[in-house]
Amino acid sequence: MKVARIISVILIICVVITGCSRADDFRGANWGDSQAKVIKSEDIEYAYADDDLVMYVTEMDGKAVEIYYSFVDNKLTEAEVKFIKGDRRFGEIVKSYDGVAEQLTEIYGEPKDPDKFVWLVGEEKRKDEKTWRSIYHGRLAFILEWETKTTYVKLELSRPRSTKKMTYTIFAQDIKLRQDE
Repeated sequence: MKVARIISVILIICVVITGCSRADDFRGANWGDSQAKVIKSEDIEYAYADDDLVMYVTEMDGKAVEIYYSFVDNKLTEAEVKFIKGDRRFGEIVKSYDGVAEQLTEIYGEPKDPDKFVWLVGEEKRKDEKTWRSIYHGRLAFILEWETKTTYVKLELSRPRSTKKMTYTIFAQDIKLRQDE
C-alpha cells in the first residue's frame, strides 16, 4: 500500500513537471518562436539571415548539413535539415539515412507509412527496375513521415537531378499549416 502511494506521488510529480514545460517542436525551437529566439537556440553562428529565413552550415554526427528556418510575420513555421552526401557509396548513404530515421522515430514515434516511395515528376515506374536503383538515378524518392500534435516531419532520400548528389532531407512544419493544405 505504501509503495503504491509512493509510485502515485512520483507519477503525479512527473506529470506536473512535464505538463508545465513544453517539449521542443524542432531542434530546441517551437513553432511560433521569433527569429531572435530561434537564433539564440542554436549554438552556432548562422551563415545567412533575412526577414523570412535563417540558414546554418555545420556538421551533425560528422555529416555536412545545411539547416534552414523559415518565418512568416517573424514566427517560426518551417525548418529543414539537408544532408548532402555527394559521391559517397550509395550503401553508406542508405545506412546513414536509416540512422537518422531511427533517431526521428525515437523522437516522434513510428512513421505513418514505413514503405512510402514517390515517383518524381514526369517519371513513370519502370517495372523491371529495382527500387534503390531508381532512387540512385533520381527517378524515385523514399519518404518517411511523422505527425505529432504540433509537428509534421518528413524524411526524404533522393538524388535531385539538378545537383546529381545524393541527399536526404528532414523537413519539419507546424502541424497547423498542414491542416490548412
